Formats: sequence, C-alpha cells, structure tokens
Amino acid sequence: MAMRAVQSAVEAQIAAGTIQGSVNDFFPSEDPKWDSNVIEQMEWLKRYQNWVVYVMRNAIPKAINWSRLYKIK
Repeated sequence: MAMRAVQSAVEAQIAAGTIQGSVNDFFPSEDPKWDSNVIEQMEWLKRYQNWVVYVMRNAIPKAINWSRLYKIK
C-alpha cells in the first residue's frame, strides 16, 4: 500500500516535470547503499527520507475516534 502511494506520487511529479528520473531513482525498492558522507548521496538520502515522511502522512489510513462516534448517539 505504501509503496504504491509513493510510486503514484513520484510518477505524478515526473509527469508534471517537477522532477526528472524514474521512480526507482527517488524511492528504490532495494538498498541503494548511499554513503551519508558523500554530499550528493546525502541529498538522495534526504529525498528518500522526505518520501518516507510523505507516505507516513498520506498513505496510512487515519484511526477513527470511536469515542466521538458513540457520543453522537
């Protein structure tokens, strides 16, 4: 579920021309072995982390507050 959400979000960004490359460039499914001591690879790592945050905020369904629903009755 989360991987599909990231793929569709990255594909939308690529289609809009905001970013260039492929989905695998921005959100690899395997360990890309980025070295955080290399500036260019650190930037890729930061982008990856931002995509993970995006997934956590948007792809995971929010919990229902059942206590509020029971108060309505």
